[in-house]
Amino acid sequence: MLSDPKKREMFVEDYIDPYCEIPSLHMSYLLKKMLPIGMVLNDADRFMHTCITLEYTGSDEHPDSTAANSLQNALTPKLIGDVIDGLYVHHMLWKENDQETDHKGIVNVPLLMICKLVTNIGNVQEDDQATQILCLKKDKSTHHGFTGLFTNNPSYWCISAAQSRPVCVPKIITFGDKDEFREIENNTSSTCKVSSYGIWFLSKHVIAFHCRWPAEATEWITRKRQSNWPSDVVIDTIVTDGCHVIDKTHPKSLNPDSECAFCFGVAERTLCNEALTREQR
Repeated sequence: MLSDPKKREMFVEDYIDPYCEIPSLHMSYLLKKMLPIGMVLNDADRFMHTCITLEYTGSDEHPDSTAANSLQNALTPKLIGDVIDGLYVHHMLWKENDQETDHKGIVNVPLLMICKLVTNIGNVQEDDQATQILCLKKDKSTHHGFTGLFTNNPSYWCISAAQSRPVCVPKIITFGDKDEFREIENNTSSTCKVSSYGIWFLSKHVIAFHCRWPAEATEWITRKRQSNWPSDVVIDTIVTDGCHVIDKTHPKSLNPDSECAFCFGVAERTLCNEALTREQR
């Protein structure tokens, strides 16, 4: 920080140079002129409300696809990410869009496809181990923020019961080889998109399993918060809702065939919707 008050003064909003009496081109001035707060809030809200329809796009329009229908019936869609959190303003990303997006005006919105057949996954030592279809287990080689999926009921996954339990469940079994799920994406590609003022929002499908709040994230619950944000009610809601594991592997993983990543997208959505005002977002 600048210790000289005169030097700090020049960074104050609407600062006028005392020598030439010309207002400085302050960042707040540029933001107010180029991105008025009203426009930012309205754009963020419009995109959020436009994309919410992606959660309700089903497979009823594709009755000929038996495989796609059977799998999709076992999945619950849940949008996550900046757009659905009310944080996305297209005008603020023009530079990024030019560099990283081949098709201008196209935005991918992550859509968790949560498996309803296996829910509330806990750690391997929790509950009745003999009945655990899926459980979480880490070892020394597992990176922070990642976990392995194991089972105490290997026959459920058509795995040899001769192995010592818990048995590691390869991702190709839990998340599939993606061929069947790719059929869903192909069949719904024409419906899983919405537009708003020339911007197309496409749903990016991510298969996920619901799990309890992981032990390694306990510190987030108990940490001291000087500002008391978020409230205890919001914290309890987030912890009760848990999180998800998705098919993502650490780049340096020693077990790429079984390591999965924790996803807290739903928790972030709750924070933005329940713990932040429209202006704070």
